[in-house]
Order: sequence, then C-alpha cells, then structure tokens
Amino acid sequence: MPGNPTGQVLLLLERTTQDTQGLVIDRAQLREAPDRLEGSLNAKQDDLVRSCGEAALLVWRVLRSSDYPGKDEMSQPLRLRYTLADQALAPQGASADLAFTVMLLMDRLSAGHRADEPQSLVAATGELFGTAKQLQDGYRNPLLEVRAVGGVPAKVQAALDYFEQHGQAQTGRILVPQGNLAELEKAGLGDKVRQGVIVPVRQLQDVLDALKQLPVLSPRKRQMLAGLRAPFQGNPFRGLEAFDIEHRAQYFGREEQIQEVLAHLPADPATQQLPGVLIYGYSGSGKSSLLRAGVLGTVLYAGAGQTLFLPRPHQLSSDAEHPVSPVWRAPSLADPTEDAWAASLAQHWQALLGGDPLPSNSLQALGNELSVRLLEDQRAGRHWVLAIDQMEELVSQVGSAGEERAQIDQLLQRLQQLLQQLQRVGVWVLATLREEYVGRLKPALQAVFTEDVVLKTPDEEQQRRFVFEVIERPCQLAGIEREPQLLDALRADAKDATSIPLLQFALDALYQRAQKRAEHNKAPIKLLLADYEAQDFGRIHGAVNAKASEILSRSPETASQVLGLLARMARKATSNGRQGNDYVRAPLLLSEAEQSLIEPWVQERLVVRSGQHGEVAHEALLNHFIDLREWMERNEDLLQWRHAYLLPHLTSWKANGQVKVWLLQHVHLEKMRHALSQPALFSASEIDYLQLSLQLREQGSFWIPALGRVAGVALSAGLLYLLGGGDRWLSESWGDQSHFNRHLPLSLFLWLFVPALGGWLGGREAIRRRRASS
Repeated sequence: MPGNPTGQVLLLLERTTQDTQGLVIDRAQLREAPDRLEGSLNAKQDDLVRSCGEAALLVWRVLRSSDYPGKDEMSQPLRLRYTLADQALAPQGASADLAFTVMLLMDRLSAGHRADEPQSLVAATGELFGTAKQLQDGYRNPLLEVRAVGGVPAKVQAALDYFEQHGQAQTGRILVPQGNLAELEKAGLGDKVRQGVIVPVRQLQDVLDALKQLPVLSPRKRQMLAGLRAPFQGNPFRGLEAFDIEHRAQYFGREEQIQEVLAHLPADPATQQLPGVLIYGYSGSGKSSLLRAGVLGTVLYAGAGQTLFLPRPHQLSSDAEHPVSPVWRAPSLADPTEDAWAASLAQHWQALLGGDPLPSNSLQALGNELSVRLLEDQRAGRHWVLAIDQMEELVSQVGSAGEERAQIDQLLQRLQQLLQQLQRVGVWVLATLREEYVGRLKPALQAVFTEDVVLKTPDEEQQRRFVFEVIERPCQLAGIEREPQLLDALRADAKDATSIPLLQFALDALYQRAQKRAEHNKAPIKLLLADYEAQDFGRIHGAVNAKASEILSRSPETASQVLGLLARMARKATSNGRQGNDYVRAPLLLSEAEQSLIEPWVQERLVVRSGQHGEVAHEALLNHFIDLREWMERNEDLLQWRHAYLLPHLTSWKANGQVKVWLLQHVHLEKMRHALSQPALFSASEIDYLQLSLQLREQGSFWIPALGRVAGVALSAGLLYLLGGGDRWLSESWGDQSHFNRHLPLSLFLWLFVPALGGWLGGREAIRRRRASS
C-alpha cells in the first residue's frame, strides 16, 4: 500500500523454468519485521509466505496473459517488495491473499513511475482461492472465488480511519469479499458500500475491474489496468452460447463496437437524461454478447467515464430460479397484450428494486411508480441501466394484418411512453434488434432510441483480425497451446460473418477433444489441426451437425420427439412479412417430460434452459443440423400453420375461459387431422386443444347426412308440387284417381331416390373424413 512503510517483507522470486510453476519463494529472504509488528508477523510467518507466494504467482499470470503497454518489462519475475503501510493496516495485509494480490499488482504497475504520482489509496481484506496450489493440481473452478474471513469489520474500519487521516475518505477504496456484505451492514458500514468506497468482489476479474475504477490514477497506470484480464482455468470458449456479464474476461474481438456504444454517453456525468442506444445487425452477429459481456460488463464493473451505473455488480445474480440482471428479455408472445408486457417488465424491476409490489397490469401505472422510486438515485447522480435483449420478440410472433398491426402499434406507443419516463429519471436504455425488424420497430420507438450502433458485415481484413482475437487471446488467457496451422485453417473457413457462431462452436469442440487427450496422456492441453480435419468433426461448418447427430443417436427411440421439440424452438425468419430461407430461435415453455427429454442437449450447451423455458443456444443449430433442417422443411406447412393459427387461437382460448367458441373452426379440420398424425410437432396442451376442437367439429359433421335427407325430402316435395301445377295438381290428384295414378311412378322416384341421393351426398364427406382420421 502507498504511504511511509514501517515494515517490509522482501521476497526473492526466481524463474527456474518457462512455466508458471517456475516461480518459487526463497523463505530465507523473509526479513525480520520492526519490533512493534514482530509478534503478529512472526506468529503468521508461514501464512505470510504462502499468501505472498500465491499472490506473486497469480499476479505474474495476470501480467503475462494480458495485453497492456510495457508488458515485456512488467511481466518478468523480479525482486518484489511488499509493504505494510501502517500498524493499523498490518493485520489486514497479514491476513489474506487478496490483500497481497492487490498490493503486489499495484506495486508492480508502479515500477518506473515517480513516487509523487497521485493515486487512490487501496486496501483489501479477504482470502483469494483458486490460485497457485489449485491451479497446479488442475482444480476445476474457472472463476477465482473469494471467501470471507473473520474480523473484517474491524479491518475495514481501520482502513477507513487511515483514509480519513490522509484526506482520501472519498477517493480511497477497500476491496472485500462479497460474502462479507451482511456482516458489514450489521456493523453499520452499509452506506460505505452504497457510496462505492467499499467494493465487494467475488472473483479475480472483479478485483481488476475495481482497480480500473479507482478515482485517482495516473493516465499510464489507468491505461495499463484497462488491459488486464484474469487468467482462466478450463475451457474459455462458449460454443453457441452467448457471452454474459460474468464472461466478460473471456470476451474478445469487439472492443471497437464496445467503445462505439460508450461514445454515445455524454462527457458530463451530471447529465440527467442519457440517449437510448439501439444495437442491431444480422442474425448471429453477436448482438447479445456485445450488449451483455461487452457493454454491461464494462459500465457496471470497469466503469464508463465518471458515470455511476446501477445495479451495482454485487446485486447481480445468475441464479436461474431468482435471476437479478439489468437485462430485460423481451417476451415472445403469440398474442401480446398490455397486461403481459407490463407483468414482464414489473417482474424485471421488482427483482432489481425489491420493496412493495409494482403495478403489473398497466404500462402507464408501472412507469409512474418507477419514476417515483428511481428519482432519488437520479438526484444522487446514479444512473440505472435497462437493457432490452432481442427486442424483435415483441412483434415476431404477430401477423401483419391491419387490425393486429394497429393493436401492436398502440402497445408500442405505450411502451415508448414508459421508456421515456424511465429516461427522464436517469435510466440508460439499451436494446438489441435483428436488422430485418428495424423498419418495424425503430419508427415506433424512435423517441427513445436516438442513437444506433450497427454490427455490419466485416470486410476480409476485419474478419481476419476478429478470428485471431477470438482464438489467440482466450488461448493465451487459459494457457492453452495450439498448432500454428490450426489458426490458418480456421481463418480459411471462417471467411464470412455467418461463421462467427460456428467458429466458437468449433473451438469449444476442439477444446473438449484436446482435454480428453490431455487427461489420458497426462500432458498439457493442445488444440490440433488433425482434430479439426478429422472426418467425424466436419471442420467449421460440420462441427455443429456432427455434435447434434451424435447426441440424437444416443436415444434413437426418442429421435422424432426431440426433433419435434427442437422444431418448436424455431420459426421461419421473416422480414416485413416476407419469408426468409433461414430459421430463427424462439423460446418455449417446457413441461417436465420435455425438460427431461432435452437435458442431454442442455448438458452439451446446444440448448439453453432458464427455469421452465428453453431455446436453442444459437440459430446455427437450426440451420446447420441437417436432420433437423430436413425434418422442418418436410413439415414446413404444418409448422407454419401452428405458428400462424394454432398458437394464437390456443392463447385466446385459454385467456377467454376455454369456451367452445374459441376452438378451431371447420376450415381447419384437415390441418387438425394432419397435426394429430404428427404428435411430435406439438406439446401436450396443443394436442389436447386439437382433440377438443376436432371432437366438437366432427360431432357437427354427423348431422350432415340427416340434414341432407331432410333437404332431399323437401326438395322432392317442392318438385312434385311444381310439376303438378301447384294447387291445381293437388286438387286434381285428390279428385281424379287416374290423374294421380299417372304421376305415381314419378312421385315414387322423387320421394325415394332424391332423399337417398341427398343423404348419400351429405354423409359421403363425413365418412371420408372418419376414414382419414383413423
């Protein structure tokens, strides 16, 4: 820590090999501390040596695996000096790996700088796990966790007193494990957490991001800190899954786009209303990853200028049962209503704010209540973030008919009014949108989204740089070897923008193969060109199909059910009502049986499940898994009918008390019978609805023969009446037996044949339908 040192612990670090395990500590170099610290330091000498050693190894890995100015000089193991700044802070420094890690890192980054350069005071307490010993033993924990230790409130208070004495009550920062928050609240230190003086951390990347936000730093040191990322243990590739906020350290290749979004923030942090930013581009361009890992991972953790954004990182949670996130996933509804949108938004904000329940049936009422609750934060200079991911889902399942479009336009207008209310109380609104929906949604929300960031198709040189970033940097971070020829092969195959998700999937699959080989041979993990070119791998465009086909083959008896379930997680891409050639993903509510059926796909990260909802991890599965694509194309008419007619009618039937009038009509009889012959395409509730509709309509069809006979009798009577001259024929027939006898053959023919013909014609269709359904 900065300040006048009263005690020193000098460690000699020597590099005897080229790997990280070459760093060793010469315990003979541990100097005796001054008298006033001698007792506490001597009692903890072994702990000090272990803690300093693990911190040194970890910091060296950070400096070696990151890119920053002066890396060649800074990442070399040298004699390192650990200083304990004051007696009041000595117990803090002597108790935890985290404190040593922070002190060593800041000391190392200060090498070559003037001693009088201003810098925020930094204190830390806690115990950092997942460091040297666990990395050496192959400990499978990709995030370096922080665990609480005892006596934290007293140590934090000592640091606060020290900051006060040196005039840094507001600019100093204390890093503590997130698990200590309850303890600090109980000790009356919660306000310091809310003010940002006490910074909770969960993992090493949190520590690095906290240091990047220190209020007082020299420009060079801030530039160096900006490039630091936590080393990674395990598989750094996400496959088809999007990068989320917690994966920000592994996210590469989009630095320019991140800065383009952040450039729309006003230079003055006191500005109250921030411009909404719409991020749009082609399907598969990585919009969600850019929003979550790139933009939110920067503004919430590493800062954006001097603007303080909420929610604070320690409030976030990725717990599937109780998620707390600044991201509102736009609901995908076949029959959108204001109640549904308001309820979804209210649930999102309720998780962030807590407190009394928010209005959940009116967008206007919700906006009014949120405006009141968020006003205090705005006055304090704090900005909340509302990120809307996949905003096209608001309208993607709605037809383009005039009446439906008018209803949705009214809903969008109310949503725009709510978002404008939030902007007026300091909420920064961000959204992602597929480019084919820009013409539909942007005009309706143009008052909110005044700025755009477009993910354009990269040119050849941009694509080459991107491929290098997403391969080389994660390998560097995780200490993974790769054959040089592999990069060339991947670059040759990933020439166009549509290859981006396939590239991540191929890298994930290559890592899994390399890991199995390394475990078997007890050797380092190395990505090989031979694995990539193997016949059962399929290179970049065949890797998804190979993996999906392998999973499907594990349970051939359920193959059709799985294909049907995956097909229900897709819909045909549309652009302003016109059909495209590709499929896009759609979230699906899963029953318990369906969750069990799809579990192998979740385990292999091809399907993502959140609670009871599931969706494919990326459209690449829908468009490159050959069995699924062919299966959907064979059943395209039925799938389109399900999306356009069945789902909206089913939603209305449920919403209106399940009355018969909302069952499917006679015009859908043929489709209903066809649907029931393909049950894998439909959920249990959809099949029940189809059966009820079919039963009701076919009961009505049994009346057709009887009605036909009645109609035939009436027709024959009318014909006899007309042929006989009406009233005259009737009077003559009764009065003249011979006249009646002359017309008897015709009468019998008409009275017997015509009803039979009518009955036969009326019943013929019903008989044919019953045969078809059986």
